[in-house]
Amino acid sequence: MRVLKAPLSALLLAGAGLTVAAQTPQVERIERGNLLLENVAEPSATTRAALAPYSDIRSAGFSGWRPDGKGMLILTRFAQTAQLHSVALPGAARFQLSWYDEPVANVLPSPNPAQPRVIYARDQGGNEQFALYALDLRDGRSTKLTADGSRNIQPVFSADGQTLAFGSNARNSADTDVWIWTAEGGRRILTQAEGAWSPSAFSADGKRLIVGRTISINDVRLSLVDVAGGDPQELVRAGGISTYGGGYAAAFVDSDRAVIYASSVGAQFASLRRIDLDTRTEQPFGPAINWDISEFSLSPDGRRIAAVWNEDGTSVLRILDAANGELLRELKPGTGVISRVEFSADSAQLGFSASRPQLPGDAFALDLADGTLTRWTHSESGGLAPESFVAADLIRYRSFDQIDGAPREIPAYVYRPQGSGPFPVLIDIHGGPEAQERPSFDPWIQFLAREMKVAVIAPNVRGSSGYGRSSLDSDNGLARMDSVRDIGSLLDWIATQPQFDAQRVMVYGGSYGGFMVLASMVEYSERLAGGVAIVAISNLRTFLENTSRYRVDLRRVEYGDEREPEMRKFMERTAPLNNASRISRPLFVIHGANDPRVPASEAEQMLAAVRDNGAEAWYMLARDEGHGFRKQANRQAMQAAVAAFIETVLLAPPPPPIATVADNEG
Repeated sequence: MRVLKAPLSALLLAGAGLTVAAQTPQVERIERGNLLLENVAEPSATTRAALAPYSDIRSAGFSGWRPDGKGMLILTRFAQTAQLHSVALPGAARFQLSWYDEPVANVLPSPNPAQPRVIYARDQGGNEQFALYALDLRDGRSTKLTADGSRNIQPVFSADGQTLAFGSNARNSADTDVWIWTAEGGRRILTQAEGAWSPSAFSADGKRLIVGRTISINDVRLSLVDVAGGDPQELVRAGGISTYGGGYAAAFVDSDRAVIYASSVGAQFASLRRIDLDTRTEQPFGPAINWDISEFSLSPDGRRIAAVWNEDGTSVLRILDAANGELLRELKPGTGVISRVEFSADSAQLGFSASRPQLPGDAFALDLADGTLTRWTHSESGGLAPESFVAADLIRYRSFDQIDGAPREIPAYVYRPQGSGPFPVLIDIHGGPEAQERPSFDPWIQFLAREMKVAVIAPNVRGSSGYGRSSLDSDNGLARMDSVRDIGSLLDWIATQPQFDAQRVMVYGGSYGGFMVLASMVEYSERLAGGVAIVAISNLRTFLENTSRYRVDLRRVEYGDEREPEMRKFMERTAPLNNASRISRPLFVIHGANDPRVPASEAEQMLAAVRDNGAEAWYMLARDEGHGFRKQANRQAMQAAVAAFIETVLLAPPPPPIATVADNEG
């Protein structure tokens, strides 16, 4: 560890290619391995000891069934990062298959047992330049499939496992094309067109491929393309837009004569639809439910569909007849989240991941014959009893405006410490902006509520997914600050609740949630104790000008086009960076140097502006991380630092009121 007292711009990120604003005040800086810290205090010994078991809690994510039939694949962490493991039987020991310093993601098993390959992705230092690898389960060797210096995503196998399709920006770094790989022929480009294209599903005969062009996170347009070559042909009728949950989920059914996908076109919520490929007629498929379908999967024998609905944040799993959409089985696990559903090769079992506030994530399997649910993994909870974890209470509070003549209500999950309070409050704001706070397990929230006695409130402000298309679009463009006003309304609600201390409230969030933190600190400094902004956007204009090229057009749909004069003026007028003089409470800025989404320059410029105005600012930067901290040691260091910030800022006596002009005149 080194303590440094030189200007940060002279020593920060040598070789990271960042332009750092000059800083006038002298601050104490500590360099600890790949971490650079400024004005960051250490937590008390009691807090550090209490945090330790929560930092060690593990989870396991179902990642598919082994192609050779020898159990399931999972992602879990035993050292610094999440790696690929195999589990032979329910409750059996985990056998590690990948061994890297960087985490493994996007696992895809081949459906061919004779060639038992597993595709996975890996980047470097969080830069999200994912390379795809093929792991041969027979000898444990991995082969790199993609070109250096490119971002490769969304791998999809043909039914025979002989052909792999994936999206790649190798052609020009801005556009994502669909590529094909075979063991015999290597890789070749299939589609070359402007925009972000990725594969979804092969036909059973392997001759056609469903591809999606992503216009925005919530707008994906489906087309068909011949694998032998040719231009994509629009799948839905001319002018149709297919917007669907579950990423790029789509499936050929009825001997490749039809396609099933999920769409919210003409409706508030995404539901399953079926299109006949001969007549191009579309019709609803499956039960009519006024909540979004989040993902679905077709069984290898083509007889069943497993679909997951997001009902007010909680998952409901339904098994449908693939021929007519009839409901065959329903699983409601209570408050919690189900993800990554996939049938076994014999179509007899359905694997998936499940998590709820009082259950760390684990892998499960559902027997489709008798409905038996089996837990395959039992992840360690740091020596803590899961039944003692805090539950998530779903509440709704009124915001400032109305919908159809009635007050708009904002859903939020509340994690309450035991006791009567009044408790200090941490408002945890999700990113996206189109993400959704859902009731899954979060060891950090459990630590705050159980050990620090801080109530955590996680709102789904307007613009969050899961509550209908109108709500999803209600913060776009020039309506951006309305979502910030939703936080102001939450502060009003907190002030009416006797179990909460309205004088001790902090905002916390990452990515777009970090933007919300900064904007809330601007608008409501006098009502907040402080804020923690992680990989945060400080100015939407500079963010759009500096984010990775492949992301710009996707984000302009949500935030607005900074090239248009009216939108540019709005972005500049509302940017937290340009209103930093209104931030008077302590701010903790955290970032990864390799962030391809929100460049670290967003953090640097905000840090300089806040300090230039005399406000207190802490800073942490990780040289080996990107959009969030994925390495265990870095996460532990970040959590310890935030815990110290909470001790210093939130748990201290409430700050004095900020004097106003009227106060001075009086």
